Amino acid sequence: MIPRSQWSFAHFVEGKLVSDPHFIHLDGGFQPGKIYEIVYEAKNPVVVGVGLAAVRDFLSYLKYDPQAAAPVRRVYA
Repeated sequence: MIPRSQWSFAHFVEGKLVSDPHFIHLDGGFQPGKIYEIVYEAKNPVVVGVGLAAVRDFLSYLKYDPQAAAPVRRVYA
C-alpha cells in the first residue's frame, strides 16, 4: 500500500505541481507495468442508475403480480 502522504490529486502545469481532482500524482512517478488501484470516498457523489432499476422492478411487478394494475405476459426492457 502506498501511504497517502506519497500521492495527491494534482498534476504538473508549467513545471509546478497544481492541485486538480482529475489527476493523480505519485511522488517518484508511476512504474510501467504495475497496476495501481485507488480507493477513496467521493465528495458529493451523484446517484445514477436508479431509473433503470425502477423500470426493471415495475415491469417485473406487471408481469408476475396477478393483481397488477395492467398485467402483461411479456416484458422487454
